[in-house]
Amino acid sequence: MQWDPKRTDDLFFVQSEHLHSQYHELRITIHRQFISTLHLAPTPFPSLTICTNAAHAVVQLSNAIHERMPERTGVIHTNVSMIG
Repeated sequence: MQWDPKRTDDLFFVQSEHLHSQYHELRITIHRQFISTLHLAPTPFPSLTICTNAAHAVVQLSNAIHERMPERTGVIHTNVSMIG
């Protein structure tokens, strides 16, 4: 599954962005529980790295849709608010 920000079909572009955002949000949801603020886990770094990379990907996706369709900013707010 690869993200292509140069898709010509707007409907497919929006659907693809939404699917990729949901994928990265799910990765964050799964791995967030393994990041301990108490440092009880020996190495929280793999989960922290996964969450950071997924959050970065969601921001890139949101920027891509905002640049192409500024009237669809509601999608951006939904995606970012779900990350936490």
